[in-house]
Amino acid sequence: MVTNFGGPGADGYRSLRKFARTATFPQAVRDRFDLVSFDPRGIGRSTPINCFSSDAEQQAYFSQLPNFPDLNRAAELRFYRQAAELSRRCEQHAGPLLAHMSTANVARDLDRLRQALGDDRLTYQGFSYGTVVGATYANLFPTKVRAIILDGTLDMVGNAVGHGDEGSTLSIGTRQGVADAGQEVLSQFFLLCAKAGAPCPFSAGGDLPGKWTHLLAEAKRAPVTSGGITYDYPTLSGEVYNDLTAPMLDWPTLGTLLQQLYDKSAPSTVDSDDQNSAYQDNGSEAYVAVQCEDAAAPKRLSTYTTLGKSEDARIPAFGRMQVFDPMPCPTWPVSTATASSGRGTVQPARSWW
Repeated sequence: MVTNFGGPGADGYRSLRKFARTATFPQAVRDRFDLVSFDPRGIGRSTPINCFSSDAEQQAYFSQLPNFPDLNRAAELRFYRQAAELSRRCEQHAGPLLAHMSTANVARDLDRLRQALGDDRLTYQGFSYGTVVGATYANLFPTKVRAIILDGTLDMVGNAVGHGDEGSTLSIGTRQGVADAGQEVLSQFFLLCAKAGAPCPFSAGGDLPGKWTHLLAEAKRAPVTSGGITYDYPTLSGEVYNDLTAPMLDWPTLGTLLQQLYDKSAPSTVDSDDQNSAYQDNGSEAYVAVQCEDAAAPKRLSTYTTLGKSEDARIPAFGRMQVFDPMPCPTWPVSTATASSGRGTVQPARSWW
């Protein structure tokens, strides 16, 4: 069973070693299947997309890049310039590989992997972006599918070209409803945190949604500091969003972090993945390279400015984040790949066993 853990940009080699003996793959699955994963083209141990001349240059760029711009014109203009700079650097350093990063090409690589494994038909499990890889494979090689699980699937057409005029009027994340999903998960976190009581410090005083709204308002006015780590509005939004994706691993510490920031007093004991952390791989470049080649995106920067305001009002934190992700697409040097438009259907696979 071949697995893709998402991204785009996720390192399959390390991810499989990390998750192979967890609830992700129950014993019954491990008894039945050999587990296989791979680093897709441009990622990790495959020939990597590299948009910088050195690790130091890469880290210097990403360390000053916020998750999204603050709600003012100067911050937006600076963010647009930074995004265009990444497009320029990728065009300069990545070489011919840059034009061949589409999911359709990854699906073709996956078929070569199937052949190398000696399987007549593919057994596959994809998470998040891995569902795009799986669905694209099924559309390109429908007779080579044994069974496919798509876990956390995207709207394939919506992601690639949008519905109606969305490809030119809505950013990729906005038209996928990513912010709405993030808000739903956050609401579940609040419910479970309140139910847990004292073991989840953010439950103190009740009204968790109200405390979150207050904390966001404080971060908008001025950065909030805890334990020597400073969280402005974009950093706080990104930290919480990332922690929500791993309930068993990160939710206990998320409850602690939010209460510490709300109190603005207790020392932080939480390891933060904030915007100043060092980048040790090329996942960020690969994410942009795949997204911007796969998916149509508005070209007019004014579209993002307008959406940024309306989405922040609709879903604070997550709405604005998804508008500007990924921002280099309007200036990306490679055109959208028509081969991975997401059109077509995936037929139900036969019995898993």
